[in-house]
Amino acid sequence: MSLIKAIAAQLGLSGDPAKNFTLSVPAAPDGTMKLARGNAGATTQDILTVDANGKVAFPQNLMAFLRAQSASGSIGTGTVFTPLTGWSAQEGQNYGTIADAGTWTPNIAGWYQINFQSSFASSGITASTAQAQLQKNGALYARAGHGSDSQTFPIVAGSAVVYMNGTTDTLRVGAAQNGSIVAPSVVNSFTAALVRAA
Repeated sequence: MSLIKAIAAQLGLSGDPAKNFTLSVPAAPDGTMKLARGNAGATTQDILTVDANGKVAFPQNLMAFLRAQSASGSIGTGTVFTPLTGWSAQEGQNYGTIADAGTWTPNIAGWYQINFQSSFASSGITASTAQAQLQKNGALYARAGHGSDSQTFPIVAGSAVVYMNGTTDTLRVGAAQNGSIVAPSVVNSFTAALVRAA
């Protein structure tokens, strides 16, 4: 019986390294194994890893998550989209950039589950419509609303699955209401979870 202490076996015979794979087990006895794209000694993309405890990971299945929130601000009348400023990440990582004005530009391309809301809970309004709105690249993408004769302290929430290209696509959340007076102390927020990387 022979004992192989380390292996880096190339799987595939293509002249294009991106079409080959390498299975590697390190010389150090740490119990790990890795399958990567590329030729032995020149891999470019990890596909699968198994650690010493048998835990399997797929590095390409990224889990990006962000929860962001604006500062408290005022929302005008007339059901006009109103973004707020003072945005910051509350949980997770930006995976891109979020501007003070609330424009988020993720740096990972893929489909994102976006949950968004506008909380009028600290202000109180009397309106027949109160809305939370999601914009992609400056255009309305999704909206959620409460509608009744008197919305005293509504929290309006919606959700959508949105494809983002990871470079130029942007998201923005704002609020709107059609009451006769400005609604103070409104807070907008959203969560973004990467469902599938492109």
